[in-house]
Amino acid sequence: MSNKGYEPQDDTLSLIRDNARKELGQRIKKLREKYSLTQTHLADGICTPSMISQIESGRAFPSFQIMSLLAAKLEISVEALTRGLEPGLSTSMQVRKMKTLKEKGDAKTANELADLLIKNKDLLPEALFEIKMDKAECLILMKRYDEAIEYLTELIQEEKEAAPRDTYTLTTLFNLLGRASLDSHKIIEAHRALVLAENLIDDTEGTDLLYGKIYYNLGRCFEHMDRTERAIDYYSKAERIYAKLSNDQTKLADLHYSLGITFSKQDKIKLAQENLDIAQTLYKTASNLAMMNRVRETYAYLVTSRFDRSAAKSELINCISHANVHEDSLHIPYIYARLLSLALDDHNLNEADHYASQISTCNIMNAYDIRSAFIQQVLARFQLLSKNYEEAIKSANNSATIFDKIGLKKEAIKSLQLEVDAYEFTGDLHTALSVSKKITQLFQNEGM
Repeated sequence: MSNKGYEPQDDTLSLIRDNARKELGQRIKKLREKYSLTQTHLADGICTPSMISQIESGRAFPSFQIMSLLAAKLEISVEALTRGLEPGLSTSMQVRKMKTLKEKGDAKTANELADLLIKNKDLLPEALFEIKMDKAECLILMKRYDEAIEYLTELIQEEKEAAPRDTYTLTTLFNLLGRASLDSHKIIEAHRALVLAENLIDDTEGTDLLYGKIYYNLGRCFEHMDRTERAIDYYSKAERIYAKLSNDQTKLADLHYSLGITFSKQDKIKLAQENLDIAQTLYKTASNLAMMNRVRETYAYLVTSRFDRSAAKSELINCISHANVHEDSLHIPYIYARLLSLALDDHNLNEADHYASQISTCNIMNAYDIRSAFIQQVLARFQLLSKNYEEAIKSANNSATIFDKIGLKKEAIKSLQLEVDAYEFTGDLHTALSVSKKITQLFQNEGM
């Protein structure tokens, strides 16, 4: 399914016949002249005078955002401005609106609009498929990851069977599948999809932001797997492309945030600090309050705790007060688990008992979430020290199972070792030996 003629920068122009574009342009021109506005006056604060000229002559079609601003300045609604024009124009406006909503973060409304557009039998096949990809991205943004993965798998199969097969579209789909798998912490599945996307890159033409997205997601994969050198290599490739082709502050912020975490794993604290600082500045520019709080939390745990334990704990407690409990049920217990980990490192059992009791009030089970595995791993450490061996065995086993499912074998081994210790303390040496064999098997599988 070729993407030619349906480029992102002009994705609906092919749906609109020349006479409809010219009619729209003439309506805008008449209204402009009615209010004695020059093209420069009309364009002020909206677009360039040259763009107004192209719109009025029917050589360009305005985006939904520009159309809305022009209509407001001309004291007319978008509906009235486009009334009576061909159905393709109405459809194109809906496509533009859907994409604008998605870009602004209103994925729920964008997804609803995409569903309506998909039912439109008059759409060109290329346009319909593009809208389906937009819907898949909306599902990811809404954190409906399983739906997104199933939907993308169907789209990939559809594209593979198309004649001729479009490599660029297939690459985009594999990247989206990798992203959905990553966001749902299915690291093995994500890595598989992203490697397929990377292998297809050489078959596409030119340099594209898509390359940067693939490299960034591969970096995330390797960072989760603690293969930090590979992660930094891919993040660096993504950074070069983003710096050249994108002014998206959030993309750059995400990249520096990930670099900060990766450098902290290498104990390169100065580089971690620099990248987290850059990420914080960029998130502030983008007014992304949720990620600003997330950076503060990460900075406190990974950087500040190295130098000032008390300050780090105070900052983490402050982050809890700013956390959105409705958005993510694991976020608050995850912060408490970080506080618990610091308390255990300091051998402060009174503090540890307080943080563990806070975690006990939360639902922390999630079969595919790294944070759930981490929380239960830290709880197992605490329960082991508290001589609550039965609970330690349960927490360690749950943690190891999740880490193993996700593909994080090193972390699974750490949790299994806690389980072994707990069994040894109970005197069940037979089961301890059995779990030790699992550890040996994982070591061999990982080539450690």
